[in-house]
Amino acid sequence: MGGFRLISGDREKRYIVEANSAGVCVIDYDSDDRPDLYFVNGGHLESFRQGSPSRVRHALFRNVGERRFEEVTEAAGAGGNGYWGMGCSVTDYDSDGLPDLYVTSYGPNQLLRNQGDGTFADATEHAGVSDPRWSTGSAWSDVDLDGDLDLFVANYIELDPANLPEPGSPAYGSMGGSGLGCKYMGLPVMCGPRGLKGAGDSFFVNQGDGTFEQSSRTSGLDDAEGYFGLGALFVNLRRGRPARPVRGQRLDAQPLLQELGQRDVRGTRASFGPGLQRPRS
Repeated sequence: MGGFRLISGDREKRYIVEANSAGVCVIDYDSDDRPDLYFVNGGHLESFRQGSPSRVRHALFRNVGERRFEEVTEAAGAGGNGYWGMGCSVTDYDSDGLPDLYVTSYGPNQLLRNQGDGTFADATEHAGVSDPRWSTGSAWSDVDLDGDLDLFVANYIELDPANLPEPGSPAYGSMGGSGLGCKYMGLPVMCGPRGLKGAGDSFFVNQGDGTFEQSSRTSGLDDAEGYFGLGALFVNLRRGRPARPVRGQRLDAQPLLQELGQRDVRGTRASFGPGLQRPRS
């Protein structure tokens, strides 16, 4: 299959962003009935501190049959935008029958539209679905039942790349009592997520013309309280009840289902399964 090397900061892993990357998507991008693989990559700490793109690239491997793959990243235009990748989701947002890719990152997210000729085009700006925050998971569902897939993006924490909290730093925010700080059993450890401020989420409503409307606040899905989101999916737990987005978090297993405001979402085109999240303490 060729080589793919995941880059996620330095070997020492002193900062929380270095411990969080990256995802894989299975996508039949060339519609030959063979599942292809898309690997999301992380980034270099130096570029991250500067808030600029790096030369780290994601990778697309085409399934050529007989359990073999070939890398087609550059030919397909699927290398990404250079920002620290976190995850990806496969969708057909424009209902043309071709699978598209949405890549979450620390930095602007990216929507890659399948051109149908073995290549992708960056449709992020035209569609209006970028998010400059630390995005982790994304999920698609026809929330307003108009026949088009809408997008929910889970965000993790607010983190200033130019001012990263050092391991062993004194307590701040909601992290423990005086003198505790970023330590475990007296040893300095990387800071976060507790003690850092959670980032709000994003919800984009598909307009049916290749563009989206930012509806996070009006739908009640902006996550004003700032939970730590690490994953996203839609689930319809009981037939006849509203479907809800569920965000995943790696802390204690306490389910959190968010209501969809005033939207009637009975019946969706996508349902995925359970998720867990614990509020920040």
